[in-house]
Amino acid sequence: MTALSCNSSLATVPVTLRCLERMRVSSQSARLAACVGTNLNNDGITLYEAMAALFLAHALGYDLPMSKQIVIVMASIIAGAGVAGIPEAGMIVLPLVLAAAGLPEQVILAAIPLIMTVDWIIARARSGVNVMSDMLVAILLDVGKTTRPTKA
Repeated sequence: MTALSCNSSLATVPVTLRCLERMRVSSQSARLAACVGTNLNNDGITLYEAMAALFLAHALGYDLPMSKQIVIVMASIIAGAGVAGIPEAGMIVLPLVLAAAGLPEQVILAAIPLIMTVDWIIARARSGVNVMSDMLVAILLDVGKTTRPTKA
């Protein structure tokens, strides 16, 4: 709920750590997953940027070959790793991803208002996805740590 309300996985780190503590996840696993995940595990914005760029390109009549689609995916991955803690980062990074696909500047300027109307709501869902995935990684790290086979 905190991620949905404040639109930032970085701002939710203290709450995430408290929730993981209540779930009896070890402090080491929780801190590693929450701190590293906040900066590198931005799967919500990565998926959003790629899908929004593909949607906008097709909505504006551009048929992108597979090579351009791969460029969009790679640009989205790189952009997703660099925007931790920036509010409304999706609207900042989307023009860069569209430009990486080779779309003309006029098309990019026409595409942004199409997605701007729903971005505010989608941004909150992206933050929720990022926090939930950070928590899942913490739980998996903790379970993996306790179920290692012992040497005889």
